[in-house]
Amino acid sequence: MSRLRSIALPLLFGLLLLGSWYAARPITGFTRFALPYPHEVALAMRAHWRELMPAALRTLHTAGTGFAGALALGMALAVLMTSRPTLRRMIYPWVLVLQMMPLVVLIPLIVLWMDSFRAVLFIAFLIAFFPITASAVQGLRSADPAALELFHLHRASWWQELRHLRLPTALPYILTGAQISASLAIVGALTGEMFAGQVADGRGGLGYWIILYRAEGDTAAMLGAGMSACAMGFAFVGVVQLLRRRLLSRWHESFSPRQEQLRRLRS
Repeated sequence: MSRLRSIALPLLFGLLLLGSWYAARPITGFTRFALPYPHEVALAMRAHWRELMPAALRTLHTAGTGFAGALALGMALAVLMTSRPTLRRMIYPWVLVLQMMPLVVLIPLIVLWMDSFRAVLFIAFLIAFFPITASAVQGLRSADPAALELFHLHRASWWQELRHLRLPTALPYILTGAQISASLAIVGALTGEMFAGQVADGRGGLGYWIILYRAEGDTAAMLGAGMSACAMGFAFVGVVQLLRRRLLSRWHESFSPRQEQLRRLRS
């Protein structure tokens, strides 16, 4: 029953949103150019699928590569900052500065520094980097103080403490940050393609085609490209969620039967 409800409720709300979309155009008086109907968007996606499919794969490749780089460097930097409090106090404020810097300021510089592909890749990496780093730092610093004292009492090495205590404690935090970064990597890749992307071998990423369809006045195709990016983002985040469930379901309290029983009682 609970599984059926978890499927039916989002589906019901989606149908409500779809009905609102159909009702919005006659109510507002918008033209097809300003607000195409959902079926018009679907027809545009079908008409342009030869362009959208390779474009989606290219964007996914760029986002995945940027996400992998952000995960690797973010984890390494988090471990480094956790191992030395002085380094954390020295480096972390500048990580915050990098996150707060508007991308519209950085992107023109990035385009000047790098070629098109590397610029798009770096933008995807940049936007996915902070959530992973911040979550990993918080998780690595959340180890039980009593357990830390026990490790120190038994003269455990720094590597043993990291491997057997800090990393298992930090894993839920890291995977939550990775979920956020997975969706942001797609956004970063699209943003980079809009500003820095170019067509190679007659095919560009989804961000490039969104700009092209907008210039042609094909709003339905532009929304179709956006829907393709949305579906791709769901798939990307879904892979991370499956990994999270696989790694945490056997021991973390968020997957315990008691949690599910409490949810059922509240509902």
